Amino acid sequence: MLKQSGNAIVWSYDGETLRAEPWGDASVRVRAVKMGKIGQAPDWALLPSENTEIDITETEYEGLKALCLKNGKSA
Repeated sequence: MLKQSGNAIVWSYDGETLRAEPWGDASVRVRAVKMGKIGQAPDWALLPSENTEIDITETEYEGLKALCLKNGKSA
């Protein structure tokens, strides 16, 4: 299942969860876990997140639902 959760994109399938979220201007933090919940383990981030403007849009890729996270300047 692919969904938007606040300012993050979360994908879950067969006991795995992947979370992509903005972590400052033009940077993204990606975490994944098998058979658990993200956030149960200690937070190993070296730097705290920064508040940034983001845009998450729903689109289609090869006939499937996709979510696109835009953070920072576009190329």
